[in-house]
Amino acid sequence: MYAGSTSHSSRVHQGVQVSVESLHEWKIAEIGFNGVEKHVKPLSFSDTVADYARRVDWRKIVGSNATFDGPSDDEDEAEDKEHLVESEKEQSHKEAIADTIVPVAGPWHSVAKALHESLQQINILLDTLNIIKSTIYLNPLTITYHEDRAGESHMYSKAFYWQTKRKALSQAHNTFENALKCRRKDIDDVEKNSFFKELKKMRESWRIRKVGNNIFGDLGYRIYGPKFDTAELFDITRRPSKNNEFDLPSSSGVRIESSPSCIQVQVPLHLMRRTVLAVSIEIDELKNGEKNLLFERRANDLDYTKVDPEQSKKILWEHALKWAQETLVCRDIFTILLRDSVALKDRICIFRDDVLVIYLFDNMLLKIENIYYPFEEGEIPEVGVKYLNRTLRQLFTAEISKAPQRRQQFVLLPLVTTPEQLDARGPQALTAEEIESRRPPQTSLLTKLISVASHYVLVEKVVDVLGKYMLEYSDPQLSWKWLRSSKNFSLIFAYHSHRNYEHFGKNSFYIRVRTGDLAVLTKENQPIDCRRDPELLSHALKLLACNYMLSSVGQLAKTLAWQVLHAIQNSFDEKGDPAPTLYACNQNATRLLFMQFHSSGQPPTLRVRKFSQGETTLSNNIDDFTELQYDRLVGSSFMKKMDNLLSLLRN
Repeated sequence: MYAGSTSHSSRVHQGVQVSVESLHEWKIAEIGFNGVEKHVKPLSFSDTVADYARRVDWRKIVGSNATFDGPSDDEDEAEDKEHLVESEKEQSHKEAIADTIVPVAGPWHSVAKALHESLQQINILLDTLNIIKSTIYLNPLTITYHEDRAGESHMYSKAFYWQTKRKALSQAHNTFENALKCRRKDIDDVEKNSFFKELKKMRESWRIRKVGNNIFGDLGYRIYGPKFDTAELFDITRRPSKNNEFDLPSSSGVRIESSPSCIQVQVPLHLMRRTVLAVSIEIDELKNGEKNLLFERRANDLDYTKVDPEQSKKILWEHALKWAQETLVCRDIFTILLRDSVALKDRICIFRDDVLVIYLFDNMLLKIENIYYPFEEGEIPEVGVKYLNRTLRQLFTAEISKAPQRRQQFVLLPLVTTPEQLDARGPQALTAEEIESRRPPQTSLLTKLISVASHYVLVEKVVDVLGKYMLEYSDPQLSWKWLRSSKNFSLIFAYHSHRNYEHFGKNSFYIRVRTGDLAVLTKENQPIDCRRDPELLSHALKLLACNYMLSSVGQLAKTLAWQVLHAIQNSFDEKGDPAPTLYACNQNATRLLFMQFHSSGQPPTLRVRKFSQGETTLSNNIDDFTELQYDRLVGSSFMKKMDNLLSLLRN
């Protein structure tokens, strides 16, 4: 059909050629589960012309201000109509814009839209699989339903049946192959981006180097010194893709899930085991006939020897690298301790089966053991003393993080190992002899660990003695707190006090704990050496409590008008133990009171004697005194009992 007309047949046609015929191919409306395709009937010529006519904008052709009615003489009505048309046009324009705006259903609208599209794709895939599984899809009558019926007799031949079946299978194969190519491409792009993202994350904690097509990393932990040692390298490869699985249920019913990481590592075989370095304190109480458990081998101690080279590739690279480096660190620490134990001259050291035993003091032994576990996922039991394990790691880390040579501020000056406070230049410079004399002596790692372990054992003993003393003796009351606590020196401040009688003062003292001895320092700065014996420390606490009770009773007697004849702190009892004594009489000189405080922890001994008026000399015969039972005195505490007793015997 041509738009426009011509006056003569010989003239060239003017105008634009417009095709209004419909397509010959019928569009597919839907495909049933039996494989039958439903088509949409193409539009006829009249339907096509009507469709095109509906698309013509007659307003643009006639004009925006034109009307279909005749002109009116009234100008006001024309203006009103013009305003009405403009308002209707604006309203229709707003409605058209409102129809084009997609409503937003909250912040998850885009996510819901993506999930809906994914659900549609999954439904299409399931429909396709159901069609393939159906036997009707392979029926040649269904495939050739819309073909010519003239050769209907040939459709039932065997050759035509197999040809139609092969054609259907080839079409399905091509469709699935295109879909798999697109899916593989998308998955490869995603895995490639994930691989480089994880590689960037790995570089934040590990040293990585690329040589040619190989990527490898370094398990070394030293800051100073050579890097990338051959025995400490691990290989980095990309985990094989599983594009053919697509996370579909397998034949066994178990869903195949993709790996959470795109990187797999291969650590050295000699580091493919989990290691724990345990430091503990053992007591040497082995008697004749008993089995020595210091070097006992565990039942599963050799499970780590069953090394599978492919095992590390299956473990997440973060765990595998951390375990391998931990094994390397524990091995190096244990090697250094063995080397230092050979140089020790004043201590006994025994090494056997990855166990190092060192003599501390008395019957205390320091045990250092390397414990191995298989290179597998799971929790590892913590063995040994947590404080000593952490302290050993801190001492080792402090040594390796220290630069072997100190850099100078000026380039021309040489590198030296002298500490900064001893390396003075100019008029305040020190000689080499002074520097060597002031430089602290270098000690080995094992010596430092021995001193820390010895101090730890003594601190545990002191805390145990204080806890038992506070539970056993509540009067006078003992209180203590830490003034200083370090690896090699600790100081405790303690004091005795009487409840409800704080105005008589407190008896304060200090407990000093070093690496080899204990000592109690009184407030007069007199040391009481307790060596390393907890019983001596307990005896010293009891003696200080007796002295405090003696001074408290003396002050109480003075307030109640008693005369203190003597108060001796250096007296002893019949057994030869220290026992401070107090001898006092009342104001009227009618009663004599003798008190003896025992440092063994027993209640004080109280003896009372009546003094007659005609007596001119003071007799100290013990038979003349009457002994009082301390438990039967009235009062809930020691000072309350003494207050009631002195008040009763005051006259």
